[in-house]
Amino acid sequence: MKKIIIVGAASGMGRELAKIFFAGGYTLGLADINTAQLSILARELGGDLKTKNIDVSSYAIARNQLEELITELNGVDIFIYTAGLADKTRIWKNECMLHQVNAIGFAALCSFVYDHWRANNKKGHIVGVTSILAVRGIRQAIAYCASKSFMKIYMQGLRQDAASCRYGIDITEIRPGYIDTPMTAGNTNIFWTIPAENAARLIVKAIMKKSKVAYVPGIWRLAALILKMLPEFLFKIRISSFKNYFSRRIAPGYKGNI
Repeated sequence: MKKIIIVGAASGMGRELAKIFFAGGYTLGLADINTAQLSILARELGGDLKTKNIDVSSYAIARNQLEELITELNGVDIFIYTAGLADKTRIWKNECMLHQVNAIGFAALCSFVYDHWRANNKKGHIVGVTSILAVRGIRQAIAYCASKSFMKIYMQGLRQDAASCRYGIDITEIRPGYIDTPMTAGNTNIFWTIPAENAARLIVKAIMKKSKVAYVPGIWRLAALILKMLPEFLFKIRISSFKNYFSRRIAPGYKGNI
């Protein structure tokens, strides 16, 4: 059975993915900075799995810890990165930490596992969770959009490298819309929200298909196309106006059911 490492497994989509893969009989290595929640999840699953306290913002240490986890699992076939922060304060200290987790931390661990497979002539699969906001910068989430766009471009480059060199390494970018997780709690300017467990099931399908890019749920693909095409001056409009536009024009009556 394949071995999967999930970074950011203690909550949100990472937690739901861990539950699905564990039920499917996969061998799991779960990593997160929140060791208390990670321990609760491990006890809830109740099986043979490995856990590791990894703070992805300390990327040099995190790479060593990832190596330890791979050794404990005796290899890894699928590497999933769901760790992430969101921040709207525009306070540099907060933005810096966001970039350390969303962008630098991702690149540090993603490059490590990619090079690990190359060095050992192994096949593998990298899955990175970005966002619908990776396709366009908006003033309501400047740093978040930038960090997710970084992940998107990084994975595009790796995918090209893996294909041209025939490494047998697949790269899947997951672009979720609004998911009901702790990251979106209390945010009133969101729409088409779906439960984390529903999103996780769709993500698993995309992983099994080895999709290059998957929108979760699929309705966001059309929204992403429109976001790319809209002229920049329209983004001065309040986000609530976009909410009304998308909800009424693109998918009237859509309530996030899968």
